[in-house]
Amino acid sequence: MKNEERDIYTIPPNFIEGGTLMGGMFKTRNVIEAGILAVLIGGPVLSLHFSLTVRTQPTLRQYAFSTIAWSAMRQSIAAFHRSEERRKAAECAFVERLPMATNAWDELERSLILHDLAIASSREQYAVTRLRLQGYSIREAALAQGISPKRARKLLKELYRVYLALTTTAADTADTEGSF
Repeated sequence: MKNEERDIYTIPPNFIEGGTLMGGMFKTRNVIEAGILAVLIGGPVLSLHFSLTVRTQPTLRQYAFSTIAWSAMRQSIAAFHRSEERRKAAECAFVERLPMATNAWDELERSLILHDLAIASSREQYAVTRLRLQGYSIREAALAQGISPKRARKLLKELYRVYLALTTTAADTADTEGSF
């Protein structure tokens, strides 16, 4: 028997373990507990009288769900467009109610102040201001100019100080001219 070869077999763990179902996936005790809970909970729920079908109006049964969904989406988009039109109309009405320059001198003075402001600003300030007037945020304007947002804010503050100096100077000269 020494020279005889012996076959070695491996026994899977679920073969040795008793009390399992479905090839050892579930223990018998767990399956029984799940069945009892399903009967205890599922019985009362199933005895309720409800329908899983949606009750719709008979006239709508001829349409597919996608048709109804597209119709609802169209109505929602139309409501959005109506609200946008109302918002634009209200905005235009507000702008029309704003007071206009009472005379040509006030308009000329405003344009001269802007002209003086453009002359007093540096190229960097002018470029950042131009981007801000086009609707860019400070961060976007700074990124476009290759500077930090902090630097862009500083440039705009300096330009604002120049604007305040120009407007106070213009107001002082208007007061002195009007006194003669």
